[in-house]
Amino acid sequence: MVYKMMNISCHRKVVYQWILAAVLGLGLCVGILCVPAGDASLLVRLCGYGVLAITFVLWLYSVVQVLREALLSPRGVRLRDTVHFIAAIGVGAYVILSHAHFDYKIVGDEYVISATAKHMHETREVAYSTLVVHDGSRVQSLHSAVDKRPWLYPFLVACMHDLFGFSAPNAFVLNVICLLLFLAAIYCFGYFLFRIVGGWLAVLLWASLPLLAQNATGAGMELVNLLGIQLLILVAVLYLRSPSRWGQSCLWLSCALLACARYESILFLAPVAFVVAFGWYRQRTVDFTWSVLWALPLFALVFLQNKIYSVTESSWELAKGATQPFSISNAIGNAPHALYFFFAHDPAIANSLLISILGGGAIISLVVMAGRWIRSKAWQQPECIVLLAFGSFLIIHFVVILAFHASQLDRPFVARYALPFHILLVAAIISAIRLVTRERPGVARFVCCLTIGFIVTFTFPANAREVFSTRSFIVREKNWLFATYSGMATDRNLIVDFYSQKWTLYEQPAITPGQALEVLQNDTSVFDFKKFSSVYLVVRCRFSGGDYQPTQRETMQLLERLDVELLAERSFRPLELTRFYRIVD
Repeated sequence: MVYKMMNISCHRKVVYQWILAAVLGLGLCVGILCVPAGDASLLVRLCGYGVLAITFVLWLYSVVQVLREALLSPRGVRLRDTVHFIAAIGVGAYVILSHAHFDYKIVGDEYVISATAKHMHETREVAYSTLVVHDGSRVQSLHSAVDKRPWLYPFLVACMHDLFGFSAPNAFVLNVICLLLFLAAIYCFGYFLFRIVGGWLAVLLWASLPLLAQNATGAGMELVNLLGIQLLILVAVLYLRSPSRWGQSCLWLSCALLACARYESILFLAPVAFVVAFGWYRQRTVDFTWSVLWALPLFALVFLQNKIYSVTESSWELAKGATQPFSISNAIGNAPHALYFFFAHDPAIANSLLISILGGGAIISLVVMAGRWIRSKAWQQPECIVLLAFGSFLIIHFVVILAFHASQLDRPFVARYALPFHILLVAAIISAIRLVTRERPGVARFVCCLTIGFIVTFTFPANAREVFSTRSFIVREKNWLFATYSGMATDRNLIVDFYSQKWTLYEQPAITPGQALEVLQNDTSVFDFKKFSSVYLVVRCRFSGGDYQPTQRETMQLLERLDVELLAERSFRPLELTRFYRIVD
């Protein structure tokens, strides 16, 4: 009788959870559809930090509980496995970071992301400063705006600032930490697929990819996104191995955090729902945890930010000739660029030809051997189910990436979009080797030796040359401007530059040419040129009509109205010139 009453009580609890989740979900959907873009921006600005912080703390607690369950399981952890685990991470980190050159690689994105982190550290608002001024003792923000980019990475950098004080290199330190955690996660997943051999192969294959080194030594959000996907896959395996409420909580919260890592990462909500449903099937019960309710507000804010992004046409930054941000025609047009990225032997491309060839062959082999695989019932293993679920959506994710108008992957600073697809390629290689090794035991050893040889022969030289980073004219221009200005720098100077964010991040007062024109019409402005020791103007020109002409209309108007002195000029692309002036009147 007591047992029956407990069952009824549990059943009622589940029903109440479903009803509450449905009501909250419906309310959030209605709210998202009805909230205007302006109000959505305000909600993200004011609530984004707090909601993300609560979700992150809950996620950390759930991770501790999941790890506790895994370590206390009958399988346990052997000393030999631990030694291999630590050694593999050390070797992988050495290969990736041995030629490290830490710098802002994707300048347009990374400066804004770092500025958002700084603003979150100082104000707890999800925004970045667009105007800063020195008030005599310190630099203060006069105006800020909500960025289109997800805010998980800026939040984590802001946490670094909270712990150690503000320092621009904290962004690089965070990515190195994410790299080490990522290597640990891929080793564990490789271990699930093919024991110690699989763990080592996973780390070595990823270490052979210069694209990983490029992003691990920058200040972008790709490493956080990559780590989030791999951790989500790992938690899914642990959940299916031993379904538990903490495992399910960790899955939902991990998915919510991942949705804040990159725009398209919300797609991984589908495989998470599949894995949870499969866990319910194995448990013969339908029971979700309260964590899904905690995750809903964060999902809502992510959708609201995407709403701001989607209704603002300029946010899409449509390339010349593009009419739609996403389309099938875009995917067809971008496919040759993707093939060139994966299979080109070009020092300017940060690919791993080894992963591309072995991964492509492995996926084909797994499809061919699917019947044999199903008959052996190997697909019923948790890691195989997760690989099927997430592998399918990694393919869908990759197609969505290709459908984006700007996804020409053979462009050095677009190639980062291909990072998540390498998770599938590496996992397919390990799975195929696992199947083949039963009949040919030497294959795994051969592939390990081949990977080490590839790293020594191709990866080390590619990382040392770093052509895929240094060829960026934007990075070279930024370094030249900083070097030119370094001898004149004081906090009483003002920089006028269309790309002002790189200056304000280092607490150098800076405004855009458009803002400078407004200053000239308002003598009471805090940016009145007379209030500064010196005012410098950055002008970008293109050769036209037999001479170099400014590319921005506002800059041309400034040159017509002001007397300037040319201090330096340099070309970073054919028929283009960057000039550095001092305003003398």
